[in-house]
Amino acid sequence: METDRGKGKMTEIDNIVKMLGEGYEGLEDVHIDISMLEYDDGRQCDNVNNEIYEMLADIQFKSLISWTNNGTSFIIHDNHRFAVEVLPRFFRHNNLSSFICQLNCYGFKKVNWDKFEFRHEWFQRGKGQWLKKIKRKHSKSQMNERLMERQGIDETAAFTIGKEIEEITAEQAAMREEIIVLQRQLDMLERDGGY
Repeated sequence: METDRGKGKMTEIDNIVKMLGEGYEGLEDVHIDISMLEYDDGRQCDNVNNEIYEMLADIQFKSLISWTNNGTSFIIHDNHRFAVEVLPRFFRHNNLSSFICQLNCYGFKKVNWDKFEFRHEWFQRGKGQWLKKIKRKHSKSQMNERLMERQGIDETAAFTIGKEIEEITAEQAAMREEIIVLQRQLDMLERDGGY
């Protein structure tokens, strides 16, 4: 498949993605390697963004990470399985916090605080040629870098703590109901003189 890089036309990967469209059914064996995506002048694009783009193109991971319907953001559906099963295949770690820190370093924003949904204006389905526009943020100091790393950890911790709070709240409600039932039974026993 020929491309016309000099005139800024679609790259080979964009043509493949466009052919696939939104319906991936029956294409489980298709694997798109975009690790060598290049700028128009032949320089290689940043590998981190390529790896994330490739994750999203790999149909076998669709239940763990996928594009949103409009293709302008992506969602990590099961953060634990994603960290264990997907991250080690593309990076040298299985640490979700480090992955989120990388996203932050490249300017990705968390879209939905209830889900692990992220977006970047230049990271969109079918727009692989835009990856070259995503630049790593350069921190003014190591303090800023630590702060960004901490933010990734805090987001993960906040999500986990939020889930734990929901569980505790549900348990408390169940205990309150049980206390009410027991109190009623105790009142009935006292009235009947069986206490």
